[in-house]
Amino acid sequence: MADILVATLGTPMPTAGEVQAARKCITEASFKKLEKLLTLKSPDEPFRKEVLELIAIYRRRSDPAACERKDLKAIRAYFREIVQHLHALQKQLPGSGKHDLVRSNFLLRILDRRLTTRRRFEGRDYLSFRSALDDFVEITKTASEELTKDRVPPHLQLVAEKWPVRRLAEIFRQRTGDDPRKHIQSNYAKTEYRGKFLKMADEILTCVGHQQEHANRVRMIRELLQPSRQF
Repeated sequence: MADILVATLGTPMPTAGEVQAARKCITEASFKKLEKLLTLKSPDEPFRKEVLELIAIYRRRSDPAACERKDLKAIRAYFREIVQHLHALQKQLPGSGKHDLVRSNFLLRILDRRLTTRRRFEGRDYLSFRSALDDFVEITKTASEELTKDRVPPHLQLVAEKWPVRRLAEIFRQRTGDDPRKHIQSNYAKTEYRGKFLKMADEILTCVGHQQEHANRVRMIRELLQPSRQF
């Protein structure tokens, strides 16, 4: 589910209302600070637009774990409902070895040679259908039982927060023409980090309410911007 979340975070584009709400997350002072950091004119409207859209899209799932739990609950309920309906269909359809006037007449009418349809439904078709239905019910029931074991992964928040970092790297490259990886430096002991991109990402992630500790945030950013990573 986490992969699906990351893949779909960018679509569809934010609405005017979402962008307006995003404006409340970042101040004019923060924008000016970022524009000065990246040596951009102020105000740089295209840059601000991209940042606001990023914040708006991220805010849709600012608490992805809660959203995933809600979605998982809905999927479980849907599966239970489908299983109930399938069981009811099994009980209603004529079965072998049972004599029931109403159900037998139902089946005879379905198999009536005088009925004009795209193709004639024969006895062997009905038997194949019943067999496939039984198999489908078992598969659906098993899938429903497996869903009860699914849990929202504890690292889901971190997975979701990787997306804005990748998008910020794209924005940084587009606005400055530089590789963001060149703008994350460390001291010899690699206990402290600095750089334009790191400051940019730190500023914006703080604005959207990023809860991760600074050291862990820096580690995540560095790992995402490794040469083997694509963004």
